[in-house]
Amino acid sequence: MSDKVKVSIIMPVYNAAKFLDRSISALINQSYPNIEILCVNDGSEDNSLKILNKYAQKDCRVKVFNQENQGPAIARNMGLDNSTGEYIMFCDADDKYEPTMVEEMVQTIQEQDVDLVVCDVNIIRDGSKRKIGKTNPYEKLAFKGKLDLDKEKHIERKIHVFLWKKIFKKSLIDKYNVRFADGLKIDDMVFIQEYILISHTAYGLNHALYNYYLTNNSIMDKSVKNITKDYFDLLLASKCCLNFASSLKNINKNKIDYLMKNTMDQVYYWSQFVSKEELNLYIYLIYEMISVFNHKIEKNDYPILYYANNKNLLKVKQLLSNFNKRQPKKLSLAEKIFSIRNSFDSKHKVFTVIGCSIKIKRKKSHREIV
Repeated sequence: MSDKVKVSIIMPVYNAAKFLDRSISALINQSYPNIEILCVNDGSEDNSLKILNKYAQKDCRVKVFNQENQGPAIARNMGLDNSTGEYIMFCDADDKYEPTMVEEMVQTIQEQDVDLVVCDVNIIRDGSKRKIGKTNPYEKLAFKGKLDLDKEKHIERKIHVFLWKKIFKKSLIDKYNVRFADGLKIDDMVFIQEYILISHTAYGLNHALYNYYLTNNSIMDKSVKNITKDYFDLLLASKCCLNFASSLKNINKNKIDYLMKNTMDQVYYWSQFVSKEELNLYIYLIYEMISVFNHKIEKNDYPILYYANNKNLLKVKQLLSNFNKRQPKKLSLAEKIFSIRNSFDSKHKVFTVIGCSIKIKRKKSHREIV
């Protein structure tokens, strides 16, 4: 393996002063030297910027960018826009790479000739490593060896949305302009799913190369009830992925299947926490996805069939059935003369006068799909 290939490591930083010595030291001491470390200070109010500048003065590979607080999505996009490496990796400011992580990831993606490599991870709480248990299945490396993404029927079970345990090809990212969704807390979901939609192969590297420090603020350590406020972020993220997928000229059935099943997973997961009205927004998105990709979905491939053993199956079937009943019906004679009603997608008011209908766009609320 040649170390001539440069790797860009992107790190968004927000009030992470007490962790930066640990995370940046691990990066500059990597066994693979040809790296650039793009640290984007996202309006930190502590000494983060000062610490970043200190490392930049000591090591020219550390590049510091400063912006007002705009969130991790814009910070990561700034890193992507300024990256010059052939491969892209990410690191959270409070975590740490193992000394050989970059070297092993580059070696694997080159030797295996794949579009994506996923490694395993150490979960660390109170300074001690712990084994990954069944209670946190998304942490665990879900596949080992090579994976053909064009043929795999269960991609959503194999590759999860965590950025920091992966290496990506910058050429693919740039070709399809894959970026993080501005304003969404779960912007990594959009980035990962879009990247998978344009990738063909992946490799599971059975080495724990990333150290994830579990704190009270860590996503993995939050109770479900504390993150239900992110429901609409998930909705908009799914919408972003749908728009991206529909723009691709060539996308095979398994990739569509992957996107739809991920959306269905969200329906099942959130159905226990949100109101029926809120859940109907997701149900509408499923119908929209089916409509967009109808020409590539076989008659018996309706995504609900994949979850025959799911405890929420009957509930979601009923929701889908109820939602289907909301589709536009034929107008009565009186309604053809004059009526005012909401459109099927609730985005317009429909005025009908003597058989002629006019749609007027309703004012959007913060909960509507954009």
